[in-house]
Amino acid sequence: MLDFPDEFARPVARLALTVLRFIWWLTWELWLGVVTWYVGWPVCRAVSLGHFPAAGLHEGDEVDGMPALVVHAAGVLVLVGAIFLLGKYV
Repeated sequence: MLDFPDEFARPVARLALTVLRFIWWLTWELWLGVVTWYVGWPVCRAVSLGHFPAAGLHEGDEVDGMPALVVHAAGVLVLVGAIFLLGKYV
């Protein structure tokens, strides 16, 4: 078995870890920040008859606090429910 010196192994391991962290962050940000907003926003608008949230569909980055939490939670619930139903019937 090859025994790499630490001068080679540490920078490569550090670079690999940095790349993996970036991919993890990008996936998490894309999932929570974008997908759940675009799925949850129409659901909240339909349930509240157009009153909630006050922000528009493309203004998800400007919303903080409880409205953002509710919209993202609705998006997660819809997506999880859709995955559950598709998994059950497919």
